Amino acid sequence: MFDRTVPYYKLLMDKTDSRQYPRFTLPPGYSFCFYRPGMEQDWMRIQCRSGHLLSLAEAEAAFEQHFAAHQPELARRCLFILDPNDTPVATAAIWPGQHFGRELQRFHWVAVAQEQQGKGLAKALVTRLLDLYHQLGYEGYLYLTTQTGSYPAVQLYLRFGFKPYRGQPPANWPSANFEAENPVAWQIVEQKLGKPLPR
Repeated sequence: MFDRTVPYYKLLMDKTDSRQYPRFTLPPGYSFCFYRPGMEQDWMRIQCRSGHLLSLAEAEAAFEQHFAAHQPELARRCLFILDPNDTPVATAAIWPGQHFGRELQRFHWVAVAQEQQGKGLAKALVTRLLDLYHQLGYEGYLYLTTQTGSYPAVQLYLRFGFKPYRGQPPANWPSANFEAENPVAWQIVEQKLGKPLPR
C-alpha cells in the first residue's frame, strides 16, 4: 500500500544485526525466482501495480536508471515471487547503495502488486531477502530507503528489526534539509501507525 494523501518525505531505516529476524514462508502455490532476461516488463508492471510508480513510462525510466546496466547482477540479486499461475507478482533486490559515502548493501525497490497484498507475500519476501543477503556473503549492517506514504511497509520492516535512522545526515541524501525534515517525517509515520517508533 502506498498512501499519497500524506506529505511525502523519504525515510531511511537500518539494521545492525542481520542474523536476527523472524521467518515467514510463501503461501501454497507461490514460489520465488531470480530475475531472468526479459523480466523487465514484469518488474515495471509490479512497481505500477504496487502504487509506487504511476505509469509504465515512469517504471521504465526507473529500471533504466537503477538496473539496466547491471543485468548480470540482477540474476543473483533481484528476486520475484510467482503466483500459482507463474505470473510475477512481487519483487525486491539486495543492491549496493551509496547513501553513507561508501558502498553498503540495502533493500531496493521492494514491491507487491496491490491485488496480491494481504497474503503474507511481503513478509516472505523480506525473509528471503535477508537469507539472500547472507548467501551473497554479507554480514551485519544493511539499510533501506522508503517514504512516509509507505508506512505499512515501515511497520513490516520494524518487525524484522530495522529501526528508523535518526543519525547524522547521509552523505548522498536527495534533500539538503535532512536534519529538519527527518524528525517531521518520522512523526508522520508515528501518527499513521498510532504508536511511537524505536529510537
